[in-house]
Amino acid sequence: MANIRKARQKISNVNFKVGDALEVKEPYDVVFCRAPSFFNYPSPDEKFIEGLEKMLSICKKRLIFVAYTKPPFGTWSAGNSSYFHHPKTVETTFKKYGDTSVKYASDSKYVIAQIQI
Repeated sequence: MANIRKARQKISNVNFKVGDALEVKEPYDVVFCRAPSFFNYPSPDEKFIEGLEKMLSICKKRLIFVAYTKPPFGTWSAGNSSYFHHPKTVETTFKKYGDTSVKYASDSKYVIAQIQI
């Protein structure tokens, strides 16, 4: 909460909302998702698109997505498969929804993606 207070001191017209994105109905300019947390549980690939589209439905301008991942990118959680941890798969999928930028920060092991609506 301290960071929110600091940001409000610098930018007075920003409203922050922290909560369960699956319960949000009204759209926001920027939506931030840390995967797979925006599903409230690890998600198999077939549920990923459903969750992504829900996040996009509450997003007016930009979606920011981050996910912890490391090579080999096609696995997570005790060997279960998830190709949405692979930077190239994220990029290919996200391009269907708008201007997309994806990078892999190898030092922190996060894939960071943005969709500009």
